[in-house]
Amino acid sequence: WEFLPFLTNREPGEDEAGAGPGDGKPGDDKPADDRPGDQDGEPDPGDGREAGEDKGKDKDEDSAGATPRPLRDGLVEEVATELAWLLEQVAVLRAFHTVDRVVVIPEATIQLGRNEPGFPHHPQVERAVPAVVMDKYEVCVADWRAFLRFNRHFTTGPLEPHRPSVWDKPGAPLPDNEPVRGITWQDARAFARWAGKRLPREDEWELAARGDTGRGPYAWGDALPDASRAAFLRDAPVAVDSLKEGASPYGCLHMTGNVAEWTASPFAPYVEGSNESESEFRGFLAEKVVRGGSCISEPLTLKVWIRGHLPEGQSSPYVGVRCAVDP
Repeated sequence: WEFLPFLTNREPGEDEAGAGPGDGKPGDDKPADDRPGDQDGEPDPGDGREAGEDKGKDKDEDSAGATPRPLRDGLVEEVATELAWLLEQVAVLRAFHTVDRVVVIPEATIQLGRNEPGFPHHPQVERAVPAVVMDKYEVCVADWRAFLRFNRHFTTGPLEPHRPSVWDKPGAPLPDNEPVRGITWQDARAFARWAGKRLPREDEWELAARGDTGRGPYAWGDALPDASRAAFLRDAPVAVDSLKEGASPYGCLHMTGNVAEWTASPFAPYVEGSNESESEFRGFLAEKVVRGGSCISEPLTLKVWIRGHLPEGQSSPYVGVRCAVDP
């Protein structure tokens, strides 16, 4: 109780009423040295008990006779509310790690990028990528609402941290199963940390999109994009669990189109000083790479090696996020 003063009506450190200066027992004003058998730690010769046993019994008797302190008004309801909230958070966070929502990608050596001089994905480089567990789906609106509920629990004031910019525009609220969009890189990182995950590096992202054999320019292979495989040339994205024909070799959906996705990687050449178009990076080295194209993309810009970029603090109505975690 001393460490939980908010549970009672007492102020922190307040003593029991009537406590005396002796050993803390109510009304005990006699100095310890005046009690029989207490000198020099010697037991009382008349009862045959050890001094420690005698003191222990006295404390037990005092505890048995103590009057319970009343609980603060409304405490039970507050504890029940907090417990319900905590259990909800546990259930939500556990759901992010279930086997039906992630894919395990083994370590592999891939050909990252493409040999196309003048573009930021040039030159193609060989990269060893460690094993990673990647989300099968882009983070959806329902996931983000759960994240905001968690933040509101600890936030006061008119501003709501990490609220997507598109949620305050006409057409909101958006369907729960659409990908969240209109978020900054800081928003995406905060969500990933809350979910017990992280943002994928772009080599991990490209491995998840192309596979270790680097099949074709699109997540599904060589066939040109169509409405059965990708969401492109349209005004809004589609549900994160739709268009399964466009799945990547590992089963990730919407690696091509729908919304572009933040990565943890800075926008920089794959090999320092090797890119003929250094002006492509000049002034943007502090920005982060986004991958995958979006619902408004042209077919040519949906190729999985294409690199986009944005400042960390800037959002776009066509950029969302997919999370990863170490196995």
